[in-house]
Amino acid sequence: MSFQTVLFDLDGTLIDSLPLIIECSRLAGAEIGLPWDEDHIRSMIGIPLIETGEILLGKGQGEFYRSVYLKYFHQLHDEKIKIFSGIIPMLETLKQQQIAMAVVTSKIHDSAIMSLMETGIMDFFDQIITASEPCAHKPSPEPALLALARLGKSQDGAIFVGDSPYDIQCGTDAQMATCGVTWGMATKDQLTPYHPTYLADTVPQLEKIILG
Repeated sequence: MSFQTVLFDLDGTLIDSLPLIIECSRLAGAEIGLPWDEDHIRSMIGIPLIETGEILLGKGQGEFYRSVYLKYFHQLHDEKIKIFSGIIPMLETLKQQQIAMAVVTSKIHDSAIMSLMETGIMDFFDQIITASEPCAHKPSPEPALLALARLGKSQDGAIFVGDSPYDIQCGTDAQMATCGVTWGMATKDQLTPYHPTYLADTVPQLEKIILG
């Protein structure tokens, strides 16, 4: 089948931000005095920074962790952020086909806009749903449902595309099709247990899935 609505995760799906996330996490942890555990940090990529901070530091410490992380994020962002190869041509094709597109990310609004503008893909999207919205965050289905509502679309003919289990859970619980991409934060083996409707190893495969 073909899809008329696509909700995209941002980090690890459209933009290659893993080096930035890892480095900001490492520097923030060093400043705070946390022991460095990259695997633990990787396991939390895809949830909001406040939640990450509360996992690492304890309840009530999320805002503090986020403020330290964002200091390094703003310092390093433009140097380390880049877009995955093939994403812009795919977005151009989907736009030409009049497919409605939104970003659904666990980044706060300002950080998401910063990344979208720096990589030149801001104008492809009809809606940007971020962790600044007054709703639960991924893996809850609420961000996906909010995106659909603002687009004026239903779950029928819609697909959620992401690189983490949180994305697959969000789309599945929103009762829409899902596609896990394997070039981001999680491997195929890590995504498969969450039963995505589709898996894509390359951007051309993803485009073919969306266009049917």
